Amino acid sequence: MSPSLTIECLELGLFQTNCYILADTNTKKACVVDPGSDAEIIWNRLSDNQWKLSNIILTHGHFDHIGATEDLKKKSNAPVLVHAEDAEMLRDPLLNVSAYVGGPVIRTSCDKNIREGDTIPVGDYLLHVIETPGHSPGSISLFINDTAIVGDTIFKDGIGRTDLPGGSMEQLLLSIKEKIMVRDSTVRLLPGHGPSTTIGREKEKNPYLDGYP
Repeated sequence: MSPSLTIECLELGLFQTNCYILADTNTKKACVVDPGSDAEIIWNRLSDNQWKLSNIILTHGHFDHIGATEDLKKKSNAPVLVHAEDAEMLRDPLLNVSAYVGGPVIRTSCDKNIREGDTIPVGDYLLHVIETPGHSPGSISLFINDTAIVGDTIFKDGIGRTDLPGGSMEQLLLSIKEKIMVRDSTVRLLPGHGPSTTIGREKEKNPYLDGYP
């Protein structure tokens, strides 16, 4: 990790979604990835470090990754970024699945659509957007230096579910193998749930990638 770049993980909400805060400690600029719940916790962490929130980035549009988006946007006035294929999901509780889980119905919106090849600044650093559909049509991963934030595409010893609206097991496995596993084995993977891992470990241990490549 670069000297002035920090990545913090907050495990939030009933589904223990990993919300990531990336900050350039020199410029004090930060972004938040997947604010699934507890906007106050996220905001307090930013405020405690005097980090200015520049962007709110969503790896996909499911309820457990977007629940605090609206509140965080109101507090910071930071724009919300998501892939166009998942933009409607933010507005529709049936598509983001919040209508089915017994909690608050979630409706929010995005300010900018992002796609493969885009870069998002974090102070003096750049996040590189990679399209990794399968868990949802607009799922993305974010690469920065030797680290990738992969949403619910791949986990330690697992992969994302594909039984929700727009999911595709074939597409998910293709994304993992052609967009993630082709990177250096030392790249650290930060998933949407559970502990971090590396590409090398998942090549060897992940049962869903048996026989890779």
